[in-house]
Amino acid sequence: MSATRSKADAPPVTARRVTPDAYQLVRDKEIVALALLLTNDRWIHADLDGRQMGTETYPTPRAVAAAASKRVIEAGKREP
Repeated sequence: MSATRSKADAPPVTARRVTPDAYQLVRDKEIVALALLLTNDRWIHADLDGRQMGTETYPTPRAVAAAASKRVIEAGKREP
């Protein structure tokens, strides 16, 4: 068994509140992205510069974190 973890084995991404309209998405104590509130009360997945990642919107920051976890797992499956 390998001592290193693959992306497919990565722990889930969690949402940590920073302000009422911004959450940090954290994995392994590292900020990996942001969940930002839009004016229509939906949330987007954004990179650390605030640029939207994808076109989806989500009902809660927790839903954004779940989608980010899923993306990490899918990226791990694609890598050889």
